[in-house]
Amino acid sequence: SDRETSPFEGLAPDDSREVTFHVGARCDRALLHSGLCGEIDWLWAGRIPNGRVTLIEGPAGAGKSLVAPDLAARLSDDRPWPDGTPQARRGSKALILCRQDDPADVVGARLKAMGANSQQCVQFHEFETIDHEDRLDIRPLALPLDLPAVGHLLRRDPSIRLLVIDALSDFCAGKGELAEVLHQLNRLASEHRVAIIATLRADVRFDRLAQVAVKSPFDTSAARCRWCCVRDPEDRRRLMFLPTQMNYAELPTGLAFRPGQNRLDWLEGSIDPYDPIRKLSDCGQWLSELLAEKAEHSKIVIGLGKEYGFSEGQVRRAFTEIGAKREREGYQEGSSVVWMSKEEFAMRHAGFGKRDEGGDDECGIRNAECGMVDGVQFGECRPAAEFAPITDADLAGEAPEAAAMGGNEVQCEIRPARPATAPAAEVDRPNGDGQVGRAASPGRILGVEELPWMGSPSSRLNPISMLLDRPNNPNQLLRSMKSMQSRESRKLG
Repeated sequence: SDRETSPFEGLAPDDSREVTFHVGARCDRALLHSGLCGEIDWLWAGRIPNGRVTLIEGPAGAGKSLVAPDLAARLSDDRPWPDGTPQARRGSKALILCRQDDPADVVGARLKAMGANSQQCVQFHEFETIDHEDRLDIRPLALPLDLPAVGHLLRRDPSIRLLVIDALSDFCAGKGELAEVLHQLNRLASEHRVAIIATLRADVRFDRLAQVAVKSPFDTSAARCRWCCVRDPEDRRRLMFLPTQMNYAELPTGLAFRPGQNRLDWLEGSIDPYDPIRKLSDCGQWLSELLAEKAEHSKIVIGLGKEYGFSEGQVRRAFTEIGAKREREGYQEGSSVVWMSKEEFAMRHAGFGKRDEGGDDECGIRNAECGMVDGVQFGECRPAAEFAPITDADLAGEAPEAAAMGGNEVQCEIRPARPATAPAAEVDRPNGDGQVGRAASPGRILGVEELPWMGSPSSRLNPISMLLDRPNNPNQLLRSMKSMQSRESRKLG
């Protein structure tokens, strides 16, 4: 910096010498902003801000070139916005930059069909040029080269409050220039307090979570307010106008419309931007009905889905779509993953005991003594009449808490509460002679799946007892026994 002289003398405060820098033959003065406080000014409240660039992305045929002119037509005619919000300022104009379509029989006809005021809409996309040899020619508008000309038009007519660029890529030479143009357009919009709406082609789809996913070939990070146009996958004639980014307010609701001849018709109602597709897919509907009946193993569900014509990917996406839950049953060989509905998952993990406002159970014993761990009740309080009297023999080897509960009028059972079980079923199980015979299974719980098997104390030492303690799986039992017999035979041989 040079404290003696400054080329900004008379153009800047006296302290400008402190922030003036000589860069070769150029002098730069740093613009420092501090203590500024303001509020966002909205063209369309909560949706289109003034002084910023709003980007509308979407694939070809998604309605981008219908939404942008419709907003310009409503502004020029002082009509409410599509959601019924009135215009904040009357008598505003719109400046439209469109190079792809003819300004008369396409853009002009479209604005007329949308009810625009022709005196309040101005189109601009090219220059009339004369070279040094007095040759007359037409030159298309190029950005960022011609941004000063656009700024001059905005200064000349302050009633212009909306600048529409359809499409932004048509005026930029490459992807690198487009990113810089977005930065300069933000500055232009802030300087003249206008709203800039630019359309841009992008791939818009719904991911497996039914959320909007936008993939653009351009760097659009400078646009802090972004919308997209996409077809409803359940109704191809219905198009959706959805917000994807809003850095200045809460993400607003989306809208739906149907395209017509040079116009569009906005549909009633709003769309939740976090759940734009409320209707379940066919696979989601099938899976929801299946899991509503009972929990099922994941492999069985996938196999049933294939029988109904759904691929494994469709079934897994439907699992996420309906918000189903998964849980592993067992932790040793033969364990499996079970799929269940949200309701059944909540029922499995809900507390069974009742609590009063003081935090005690019905029996008057503190929650820790009744099996309350991290807010989940593992014990069950019942009247003492439902239990047989507790004897000294019963208390042998039990936790000391059980003895403390022996004299209460309401006793607390320190073990997981289970519903009634179905009659025991017979399965093939080896007897004492090593032969396979019929034995009773532990029985199946009605209404919910059995709790995961944790193994008996002897299962770590005796593989036979480990097999016998497992839930019903006779085929696995026979295969495991044959494998052990084969290993023993090889050792003896």
